[in-house]
Amino acid sequence: MKRILVAGIGNIFFGDDAFGCEVASQLRRKPLPEGVRVIDFGIRSYDLAYAIMDGYDATILVDATPQGSAPGTIYLIEPDLKSWTNCRTRRLMLIA
Repeated sequence: MKRILVAGIGNIFFGDDAFGCEVASQLRRKPLPEGVRVIDFGIRSYDLAYAIMDGYDATILVDATPQGSAPGTIYLIEPDLKSWTNCRTRRLMLIA
């Protein structure tokens, strides 16, 4: 079974920046497939870093990001994994 981490990121005291936290809160109320874990990390970057290194097959980061479009626009931002040369580098770049 695949293990997937869905990480809500943001600061509840900065309005729109709480987007990831709110998504995590809503997802936790729904039935999820086996192996999917949803956590509201808020601004706890160290907890997120340790969770990412916990052997998940995939990690989905949910956060607000300024991209220049209208508020509410949803983006999928995927890293270019081919440009990373080794596993250690990949992990460091994911938590940076």
